[in-house]
Amino acid sequence: MGPATRDSALLTVRDLIHEVLGEWNKNLIQALLSFEEERIMRLKPSPKGAPDALKWLGEKLEEYSEEKGHHIRYQEPLLQVATVVRTDAAWLGSNLNAGLSWIVMSAEERTIGKRGASFTASVLIAEGLALREAMLDCRARGFKEV
Repeated sequence: MGPATRDSALLTVRDLIHEVLGEWNKNLIQALLSFEEERIMRLKPSPKGAPDALKWLGEKLEEYSEEKGHHIRYQEPLLQVATVVRTDAAWLGSNLNAGLSWIVMSAEERTIGKRGASFTASVLIAEGLALREAMLDCRARGFKEV
């Protein structure tokens, strides 16, 4: 690969994402970072173009524990809502492909959604992608609470 060129020295992660599609620019990654292509393609860019940031929502001075995580997640009372969402994913580690599915059930309708996802790094990421797709589907249908 050699040293960075004048054009590539100032590139950021944002520059590796196709501006219109919001997906990795595979040709640019192959040209500049071919040795990292597989690892990069396993990551999913934010569909909103959000900047990358490291965040910790727990206590600053204390160590994390499952009990504290449970407290952080469930300190708000659960709301009763009329729309229920169920998600699932299947993942094949040998080729990094995943199948995502979701069901949205409301008083008015019951819809089933599904799609495939390639370059999925783990089963946990596949499950998260299924949840994200379900939420995007709910937003597109105008649901405010699920």
